[in-house]
Amino acid sequence: MSGHIDLRYGRWESALAGERCDTIITDPPYGERTHKGAKTTADLTKAGDGIRYDHWTAKEVSAFVESWAPRTRRWIVAMTSHDLIPAWEAAFSKNRLYGFAPVPAILVGMGVRVCGDGPSSWGIYIMAARHTAKAAMKYHGQPEGAMWRALPGGYCEAANTGKSGGGRGKPSWLTHALVRDYSNPGDLVCDPMAGWGATLTAAAALNRRAIGAEMDREAYEIAEAACARPLQLDMLAGVA
Repeated sequence: MSGHIDLRYGRWESALAGERCDTIITDPPYGERTHKGAKTTADLTKAGDGIRYDHWTAKEVSAFVESWAPRTRRWIVAMTSHDLIPAWEAAFSKNRLYGFAPVPAILVGMGVRVCGDGPSSWGIYIMAARHTAKAAMKYHGQPEGAMWRALPGGYCEAANTGKSGGGRGKPSWLTHALVRDYSNPGDLVCDPMAGWGATLTAAAALNRRAIGAEMDREAYEIAEAACARPLQLDMLAGVA
């Protein structure tokens, strides 16, 4: 593995047990309705291999936030579908994190509604939460307000037109932007569900350290190859 990337094979619960980080940036499974639609679309268009992992419910979201809240110094940032927004908001509140309103990311041309019976969805939602300034000072020794800054209220750009499928076709401009906005140079960025490794390679290219895990063998091997390539900003033209 080159650069400052530590990629591990396995479920995040075991592969990253006990690890701490500055910021979590991840694209975990979406809700049941979104997964069902993605599988149907893949079957109809033959454009991808479908989603090979289970959808998340409020239970999985709650367990994830509960595990990482005490181990994350700056931000927990997760991409999600509209049906899981309430679950993320509840999990942030339960763990005494300051959760922000969902930040929309519009991926222009991301897909079409194959059935032709209504609008397609070009949007995903960025759920971002952090410790309060008081808690940051108490737990991490950071002066009140020193860790935060004004950040974009949304992202909008064309979806990548290259390889997609398997639920991992997020455009790398988005992972690049999230790493840039929610971490600082030298920070340790963690992606517990690394997919094809775009968050990790973006972090390394932007002078962050990166750690992550992926439980799907095929996705892990793709990520491993990506992480082994020379790290440079033009890598970010790939697929997340």
